[in-house]
Amino acid sequence: MSNFEFMSKYWPDIAQLGKTAEMYLFADANACIYKVGMLAERVAQVICSIEKIELPGQATHADRIRALKYADLLPRRIDDMFYTLRKARNDAVHA
Repeated sequence: MSNFEFMSKYWPDIAQLGKTAEMYLFADANACIYKVGMLAERVAQVICSIEKIELPGQATHADRIRALKYADLLPRRIDDMFYTLRKARNDAVHA
């Protein structure tokens, strides 16, 4: 069973990204990092939606992270994780 199964009821897309990342963990590290990065981006989108944070249509993941940070909705540790995952995903895509 996946570590992300508990999310399936409310956020099936996030759960699926997590499950896919788990499948790639030992087989393809870059694909795993890419999927985890996508998961983090989707989580940020969901938080912005729930908190009714309005962003321009062309907002990037970095924009969403920044907006959540400035709205005081991200503890420093989570902000750091989002940033690290965003950078790692970019690196994985270009590797």
